[in-house]
Order: sequence, then C-alpha cells, then structure tokens
Amino acid sequence: MSLECKEGFSYDELTKGGEDESRLGNFDGISSLDEDIVVQDYKDIINWYKLAAELGNVVRQSNLGVMYYRGQGVTQNYKEAIKWFRLAAEQGNSEAQYNLGRIYRYGHGVAQDYKEAVKWYQLAAEQGNAEAQYNFGRMYRYGQGVEKNFDEACRLNKLASEQGNVIAQYYS
Repeated sequence: MSLECKEGFSYDELTKGGEDESRLGNFDGISSLDEDIVVQDYKDIINWYKLAAELGNVVRQSNLGVMYYRGQGVTQNYKEAIKWFRLAAEQGNSEAQYNLGRIYRYGHGVAQDYKEAVKWYQLAAEQGNAEAQYNFGRMYRYGQGVEKNFDEACRLNKLASEQGNVIAQYYS
C-alpha cells in the first residue's frame, strides 16, 4: 500500500486548537507498555512495580514513570516520573524514550526543551515506536528543536501510519 502525505499535514485541524489533545478522548499522550491490563486498585500494584523497578526491570521502571506521571496509586509527581522514565530510556526502552520526549516537548516538570524532546523522540522512533515517529515528524513539520523539513515530517508520518497510528493515517 502506497501512502501519500497530504500537503496540509497539520495536527491543528484534528485538535481544533493546536496542542489540546483532550479532544481525542481520555488521552494524556503518555504511553505505557501495559495499557491492556485493567487495574482495579493502583495502590496494590505500585509496591510490586517499585520492587521490580528497583531491581532493574526496565518495563516496570517505565510503568512506574507512567504511574507517577498520571498520579495512579501515588501522588502525581513529574520529577519522580522523569526519574523512572530516564532509567528505562537510558536502557533503550522506547516507551520511556517517547514519554521523555513528550515531557520535554510540553514542559511537564521540566523547562520546555524542544531539542531534548527531539533527542528522545528520535531514539524511540529509530526503534519503530509509531507514536514517537508521528511526534518526531511533527517536530520537523513545525521546526521545533530541528529545522523545518516537510519531507522528513512526511516520511516519519508514513512510518507511523503504516504501523496503524490513526492520527498519522489521517494525514497520509
């Protein structure tokens, strides 16, 4: 299947106002490897995640970052989220890398830093993370942390689209 990138490639059309992703439903943009698991009481699982994360389990480090970011079973704490995401990201976890990209892009718990966002998005995108590919493409599209490059934005959008990223498919 050949995909073509629409010249009007703009996330703004979908969100009707730029960065307000709340129009997409219950979506904070932070990704978790275990989104398919239904947890009734996050407080029960937090201790197990902490134990596994402290023992070096990279997936649980990333999951713990999500829980601190969202305030699930713990008090919301961006700095603690960043700590756990960074531990996992530095070990190559693409979900944590993507999440750090979003945190730096939007300045959650840190100063907004597009170049740092690009760094983490790129690492995750190179591993095939569709959300990172799409968001890395947006950085190119808008010249955030990189020089504007519509061709690169389109290429990354296509990669994300081919993996089923619905928003990327909308612009392909």
